Amino acid sequence: MENLYLEDITLSNYRKFNQSTFGLNRHMNVLIGKNAAGKTTILEAVNVMLGAYRIRRYHG
Repeated sequence: MENLYLEDITLSNYRKFNQSTFGLNRHMNVLIGKNAAGKTTILEAVNVMLGAYRIRRYHG
């Protein structure tokens, strides 16, 4: 069985990203940014793509 590697992820109209593409390294990726920069949004988008998404409730 072959391994699956993501080369990049493109977010279009997903949460705070209108149109953004992020290149990924095959071995390790580190997301660095200020609070509310979208780091968690990128991780959630990967979860959605892989089918591991569950509905998240927001308060407010």
